[in-house]
Amino acid sequence: INQGTNLSSLWVQVDPSASTARETTVTAALSAAALKLLTGKTINLNNAAGFAVTLPAATGSGNYYRFFIGTTVTSVGMTIVATGAYLYGNIVQAGASGAATAWTAAPSTTITLNGSTKGGLAGDFIDLEDVAANQWSVRGLTAITGTAATPFS
Repeated sequence: INQGTNLSSLWVQVDPSASTARETTVTAALSAAALKLLTGKTINLNNAAGFAVTLPAATGSGNYYRFFIGTTVTSVGMTIVATGAYLYGNIVQAGASGAATAWTAAPSTTITLNGSTKGGLAGDFIDLEDVAANQWSVRGLTAITGTAATPFS
């Protein structure tokens, strides 16, 4: 698969029979350079202690990432950071009572999932797409415990 640009190819060999061809599990901090190679894949974030994910520069490339929380965050927090860019979009939080709260990035640079009031429970997901220079589109659905708090900052 060519994961590069029109001017510079970046070929990545993918085995279509492998169960990981569409999904990658990550248990430690993920840099922008490493993340860039995973566009179009579901990225399973699996670490209860949480860690930082740094997005590549937003250029309008169309790069798409689905972050799936595989393990509930129980301490510091899981952050997704758009360095030098802004996040635009919504994350909907569903509470234990079934009530939902929608948060809009206004614009923001960071999403923090804390395992309770900001989401970060196993099964949550956040979709991000590089839509324009310095702009990421955000869509997400998270479960919460306690009183809803915005995951955007």
